[in-house]
Amino acid sequence: MKKVIISAAIAIAALVSCQKEIATDEVAVKPGYVELTLTAQSDADTKSSLQNGKEVIWEVGEKVAVFTSASESPEEFTVMSVEGTNVKIWGSVPEGATSFVAAYPFESAVSWDKSAVVKMNVGNQAVTASQNVDPKALASVAYFADASATPTFKNTLALLKFTVGVDGVKKVRISTESAGALAGEVSVTVSPDDAPVAAGAKTAAVEVACEEGFTKDAAYYAAVAPGAYTGFSVRTYVDANVKLLYTEAAGEIKRNDVLVLGDIATGAKVMDMVFEITNAEDLALFQKNADKYKADEVVKIANDIDLAGVTLTSAESFAGTLDGQGHSIKNWTSEGVSLFTTCEGTLKDFTLDASCKLTFPQTPANFAFVASNFTGTATGIVNNADASGSGMTLGAVRLAVLFGIANAPTTSDSIVIENCANNGKVTVGVTSHTGTTYVGTVVGSM
Repeated sequence: MKKVIISAAIAIAALVSCQKEIATDEVAVKPGYVELTLTAQSDADTKSSLQNGKEVIWEVGEKVAVFTSASESPEEFTVMSVEGTNVKIWGSVPEGATSFVAAYPFESAVSWDKSAVVKMNVGNQAVTASQNVDPKALASVAYFADASATPTFKNTLALLKFTVGVDGVKKVRISTESAGALAGEVSVTVSPDDAPVAAGAKTAAVEVACEEGFTKDAAYYAAVAPGAYTGFSVRTYVDANVKLLYTEAAGEIKRNDVLVLGDIATGAKVMDMVFEITNAEDLALFQKNADKYKADEVVKIANDIDLAGVTLTSAESFAGTLDGQGHSIKNWTSEGVSLFTTCEGTLKDFTLDASCKLTFPQTPANFAFVASNFTGTATGIVNNADASGSGMTLGAVRLAVLFGIANAPTTSDSIVIENCANNGKVTVGVTSHTGTTYVGTVVGSM
């Protein structure tokens, strides 16, 4: 029989009064260890955390991490029984251990400093069409001053509530816009009396996946580290296509708080993003939203791209990876337009075909047709088209075909440009010139 011991989100709250126990008499105990049963209470004050959400279910037999004053790594305890508001966990600890911290779930527990701070990991989460929160993401802790103590398990995290207003979405990625970090390793300050304080997360994004697809308009929750946030961007994934929504939801989310993001798949602020470029329309859409891609996101060119009759606008910036997979961009007419004004990401394996017509701007700042300002990694970028300019007014600028200026932001940063080549003829006609101008083929100045 299942025992519900977490009510309305992330606290342990027994909703049934029947009991089930697991026999322990056949479980071996390691040498130097003694068996121990710990009893904890539910946290009734948190029962409204999910508002009208569904209860999260623990089953008897689930694992809880128990840190002790006499061991460096967590011991694995088992939920043995639930009766009323009491939950019992059983395991073994080193002889001489006097105080304990229990942390759920076991997989999320990292370390305890033997005084006040438990480190836990907030990771990516998985739900089902009907299960609106991942129970393994709902971290809670209890501090035992000694083995006879009966503390209360208390939640450590907050929740982001969202709905998905379209069919077919199988993954959602929520990122912070600037300040704050939603996931990663979190430091949880625990004490016998006070609610835990969780802070110090290091990862800006958290993902919630639903293998069979989110139920349209149903409410789901992402467990995140408490903190002050200035806004969020949300990606909804359907195969290789992504919709990106910016939300103005902001503020401080405390432990047990629920911040409502609303429908994350529709609205005026939705932007289409592509992760596979198959035609000119895809490339133009990619460039339009290039500054929204994160450093760990990869966009692939699936085949040769024909830009005949298409006018591109320079992407403002790009921090992800563009993998050309050996394909070519053909029939591009550039009148002083670069693919990227600024690029700090990775560019790989694509060619500007000889059919392209490349014209330098008459009064350029730092300029090149691939990336005018480059601080990332480039491998296998080739140009086979002629590039020319006439009547140009040049000042103290860096000018090239592939990369204009490539200066590392700091002395500890590196820029990589390798296996890149320009095979086209470069013609620069200058009307007036002041200052020092650097003109190159692959790179103007590095």
